[in-house]
Amino acid sequence: MASKGCAEIVARNFGVNPRRVTLGRARPTSKHVWMIEAAVGRDYMTCTMRDSGEVLDLRGGKF
Repeated sequence: MASKGCAEIVARNFGVNPRRVTLGRARPTSKHVWMIEAAVGRDYMTCTMRDSGEVLDLRGGKF
């Protein structure tokens, strides 16, 4: 759920289809919270997500 939610929010931010979002590294930051790196072409964003798919933070760049 976290990966899918991250792909959807990044796709909305860049104005593309979620299938164009490439998910990279993912690491847990705490219990039920993940930091996920996503890319559209050469543009990167980092999502901090709950397991349920809730967005906690969204930043530009890699982690």
